[in-house]
Amino acid sequence: MTTVQTLRGPNGCPWDREQTLATLSPYVIEEGYELADAMLEGDPSHLKEELGDVLFQVMLIAQLASEEGWFGLDDVAQTANDKMIRRHPHVFGDTKLSTSEDVIAQWASIKASEKIGQPRHPVQAIPRQLPALQQQAKLQMMAQSMGLPTPAGDTPSIQAWVDQLEAGPNEAVVGGLLREVVAFCVHHDMQPESIASRMNQLDREAILAHSSDPLEGVV
Repeated sequence: MTTVQTLRGPNGCPWDREQTLATLSPYVIEEGYELADAMLEGDPSHLKEELGDVLFQVMLIAQLASEEGWFGLDDVAQTANDKMIRRHPHVFGDTKLSTSEDVIAQWASIKASEKIGQPRHPVQAIPRQLPALQQQAKLQMMAQSMGLPTPAGDTPSIQAWVDQLEAGPNEAVVGGLLREVVAFCVHHDMQPESIASRMNQLDREAILAHSSDPLEGVV
């Protein structure tokens, strides 16, 4: 019996036994962010720990699925392996590709062919748990590909929303401004979420540099 099976078993941990797919969803997101931080830090020990935490979440979710009779961890690994082979015919088959751009285009084409016949709307493939700016960028690109109206994403449109803020705080106006800024990023092949993350890191460093006392300013 594996550690995860023991934790979920009759004599296991009360917390682990209470978990469901819904309750575990926030932890998956949190652990993913912690892993991303560790990847940027470059500390091997921390990276190994956070990889382990993400792996445990995968194992725990697979155990819940196994208890429902859906699939097990081996099935998850096999599915991932099959997908990678199927979507890399230039490595495992006879297709010849020479650039990353060609690989991305081929990946999109293969992925689209796999979804044929499935009733799921393409917009449902954009996770609702994605960070808001990243999700907005994906939604705009999808709407554009479908010929739907999208924000102009130019400086006059951005300025028009800024001008409306002169009347005072208004969530709808701020939302419109954010949508235009994301559109500007999309039109200029920039990632708004990555830009915001880099700005956050600069602010973190500025705050840390301001004081040697880690608790200064904390209420």
